[in-house]
Amino acid sequence: MIPRPDCGMLLKQIHDAIEKRANHDLKNSGLTLSQARFLMYLLERGESEIPAKDFESHFQVSQPTVVGILKRLEQKKLIVSSVDRLDRRIKNISLTSSGMELCHREINHQKQMEAMIVKNLSPEEIAAFRSALETVYENVR
Repeated sequence: MIPRPDCGMLLKQIHDAIEKRANHDLKNSGLTLSQARFLMYLLERGESEIPAKDFESHFQVSQPTVVGILKRLEQKKLIVSSVDRLDRRIKNISLTSSGMELCHREINHQKQMEAMIVKNLSPEEIAAFRSALETVYENVR
């Protein structure tokens, strides 16, 4: 009998499968999943400018990673960066109109991915699944 993969391996395989599918779907837009997540974060925050430092804490990634992703998004003219008017040490990020349009198109892909993840689960199972994932995340944080 072949042993079943442990929970950690299953989570990794799920993550890898989602990332692979999302990157394939985003290829036409010229984005990676990480870049799309940064854009969606800007859209969801609904503020005109967000400090670059906020991306580090929200996505729990290093400052060089944030700088690299933001640099590529700026090169694609999906975001603009500016120096804060009150504190010149702070770099603020905002969506361009092109970035906003792309976000609105990608929202549909995000909904499709979520639907695929919970396909064949009842509303009660979805709620339990979400709760279990949140608990697991708190356990390993």
